[in-house]
Amino acid sequence: WAIITIFKRGLKNIAAKLACHKAVRGREQLNNEELSHLIAELEKTEAPDKCPHGRPTRIFFSLYDLLKMFKRK
Repeated sequence: WAIITIFKRGLKNIAAKLACHKAVRGREQLNNEELSHLIAELEKTEAPDKCPHGRPTRIFFSLYDLLKMFKRK
């Protein structure tokens, strides 16, 4: 059973690396259709708020936070 566990862990790590390498990068621009499709696909995942490595995929701001960031409050 230990070998199976190690094998599964290895496969998971490979899948995580592939997913991150295929990710949209910070300077890439998406049109509205691409963005909508990406969000729809993200929502279908088991953990849409995290990448396979556990890093956040999105963050949420309250209206107060946004106003504060733009010095409106």
